[in-house]
Amino acid sequence: VVEPPPPPRVLTGGVVNSASFVGGGVAPGENISIIGSYLGPRVGVSGAVNQATGILAARLADVVVYIGGIASPLFFVRHDQINAQVPYEIAGQATVDLEVEYRGQKGPPVTLRVLEARPGVHVYGERPARDFPPFNAAAVNEDATHNSPDSPAPQGSVVLLSLTGQGLVSPAAETGKPAAASPASVPQRPVSATIGGIDAEVVSARLAPGEIGVLHVSVRVPNGFFPREGVPVIARVGEAQSQTNVTLAVR
Repeated sequence: VVEPPPPPRVLTGGVVNSASFVGGGVAPGENISIIGSYLGPRVGVSGAVNQATGILAARLADVVVYIGGIASPLFFVRHDQINAQVPYEIAGQATVDLEVEYRGQKGPPVTLRVLEARPGVHVYGERPARDFPPFNAAAVNEDATHNSPDSPAPQGSVVLLSLTGQGLVSPAAETGKPAAASPASVPQRPVSATIGGIDAEVVSARLAPGEIGVLHVSVRVPNGFFPREGVPVIARVGEAQSQTNVTLAVR
């Protein structure tokens, strides 16, 4: 007789922004990572948008994640990690329960605060962005090169940052559906940024066309500081700010 696996279990503090790996709550439309055990199959499985519905599937390899009772779109599932999108429909609630179901077994619920926004900047590197040393932002320079110490952004130029956790947008986005190019959905809360501790002009902020739960923010690199590789960059949506150990290379 084959014993069934134990029920899924989410680690304490194991629900984090998928870009920053910072916990503390979830925002509507945010892409999150769920860390734990017995969460899914031993070998990872990636999700796909259903061609008939145009929506990322909410059941993948016998895994379902319920957030506020809503089955959430799944990007990736594995025994120790799930990547999912938080449904926009949870907006306005104070807290929600997250439950992972695998092969019909539900794990204990995890209660999470619902935040208006919780931006996390995507970075290069395999380790979580909460670890040190600082991580270079996965940014694109104005000349379409990837920002790096070998390809720094000139002061005065525009760089493109990728975030998740921007909260509600207008026009409203549909949970699990890739963003349309037009009309562009923009965050309901104001977006701002600093580079090297100096206020930076936000040229535009919109959901990334063809992507799910990703915000593209174009920011002009300010003048007024000595160029260097590790210039801190922080993005804010309303009062919520991104992780503090993300940098840009500037010249």
